[in-house]
Amino acid sequence: MPSIDPRSPERLKRLFEETEAVLITAGNGFSRLEKFDPLTSPRWFRHHFRDLRARHKLHSIAHGIMFPYPARTMEWAFMGRLIALLSSRQPMSEPMKAVALMAAQRPLFVATTSADGSFRTAGIGDERLFEMAGNLHFMHCRWLCNDAVFPVEDAVRTMLAPGLAPTIAPEHIPRCPRCNAPMTSTIARDLRFMERPDWAMGYYRLLSFLRSHSSKRLLIIELGVSPWNAWLKSIAIHAADRNPLAQYLQVNDQSSYLPPRLYDRTLQLEHGIVEALSSLLGIETAE
Repeated sequence: MPSIDPRSPERLKRLFEETEAVLITAGNGFSRLEKFDPLTSPRWFRHHFRDLRARHKLHSIAHGIMFPYPARTMEWAFMGRLIALLSSRQPMSEPMKAVALMAAQRPLFVATTSADGSFRTAGIGDERLFEMAGNLHFMHCRWLCNDAVFPVEDAVRTMLAPGLAPTIAPEHIPRCPRCNAPMTSTIARDLRFMERPDWAMGYYRLLSFLRSHSSKRLLIIELGVSPWNAWLKSIAIHAADRNPLAQYLQVNDQSSYLPPRLYDRTLQLEHGIVEALSSLLGIETAE
């Protein structure tokens, strides 16, 4: 499989110029390639969740999301703090700015297993986005009396207004406007998440995008996808197999599997995501 030096940008620039549409598959490693990912940073977790980590014996952010809290007030104390911290992150990163610029120049679709909602900051709306693991910034009825999702930020501001604590006031638990059941974050905690209509609609949008560009020069860009992320791997490989004109660009922080039949259509980069995306767009990066 060809490996390409991000400091030699002409080949990447030419690749994008010849591209008619772009499919981005982005794993949680995309945030690490952006230089910082709070969801996988042990230091960030220890700093912001010291009290909850000690109280519940939590090992990581992922553990905190999946943990079976004994009370909804404790669950939302953790989730509310996490969502508030993610909402106050720094302005759009350089890689995300490049994604936004790419979306302005070509038909583009993003399939991602990241649940932090970061692609929405680049202007990638529902019509061009499949958030396969959900989105922490939305919530839905825990009893599933309806299929609606609701933004969570207002509820988080209310529950955290008294200050950070191991629990929130019971009256601040967000509740379904239809049946008054407690709400829960719209993220994938088990395979039943794929039964949700919003998940099915995201998958349908992905398939529609691939069908409409099946005979065009499609560029598949894999950003921070680990070798074990079978969801994203299967999407990208399927798209390449169904489109003989598709080209594949891997930008990962570690070697990532591809079937040998795609080697002659694949370029591989390890590190250098800013340089890679900038080179595709023909823009210079700061030294």
